[in-house]
Amino acid sequence: MKHLLLVALCSAVTISAQTAAPCSVSSVSQYMVALPHIAYGGTWRTQIVVGNTGAAAAAVTLCYFGDNGAPLNVAINGVSSTYTALTIPANGQQVVEPDWASLASTNEGWVALVSSAAGLKIQGIFLWQNPPPAPTGQYTQAAAPIVSLAGTACVIPLPSGVSSLTMPYDETLGQFSGYGFANTMAAAVTFNLTFYNQTGVVAGQYSEQLQPFGHDSFLIESKVPALKNTRGTMVITGQGVVPLGFRFKSDYTFMTWLP
Repeated sequence: MKHLLLVALCSAVTISAQTAAPCSVSSVSQYMVALPHIAYGGTWRTQIVVGNTGAAAAAVTLCYFGDNGAPLNVAINGVSSTYTALTIPANGQQVVEPDWASLASTNEGWVALVSSAAGLKIQGIFLWQNPPPAPTGQYTQAAAPIVSLAGTACVIPLPSGVSSLTMPYDETLGQFSGYGFANTMAAAVTFNLTFYNQTGVVAGQYSEQLQPFGHDSFLIESKVPALKNTRGTMVITGQGVVPLGFRFKSDYTFMTWLP
């Protein structure tokens, strides 16, 4: 699936020197928040909202990555770059939106927000142009919850001692589920999905390797057709893989699912 807005999640990590400057951190671990999917162009828009709850201005860099893990050129206000450098005033906010209006097809990737400042919060807003006969400019929107960089509630990517995450899936009554996955590690990672239906029976499995800083998103039935007309739980393993799920309905509304 090439149209997910994915949640901001936090972890202390080091960005590998493999990434393009200034997204390279060689000696000091810094906070990174992963927005593991952006989609822009065609019928999709993504807005990245960064707030600073601290008492001092915060320097923030948004680093963009494509499916193959390579730095991704993203145009913002007509200027294309693999990163966006921001200064967020104390108690202030900035919104970054990739250019979308001139793109006939949808581009995708994911974003790493890198900063050593405490008190930053990030939220993603995803907008999808409703199909005809809806008028131009009528969007369905969903927002990913804000997660603070500080505190112990940051559980994704998988922290030490945690071997798996769980999320729901639902392929019943015309509903369908999609997921996005970003590899926040500087090494290739294989993530494994095991699906249990409502009775606790294994309904399907899927595995995929993501390149260093790589990304993928898809509708789950396209990978595991046996899930059709079932719902239940998806168990995820893969150190450093950041997921988020959406459930879509036939009336073009959608909601997010968190681990």
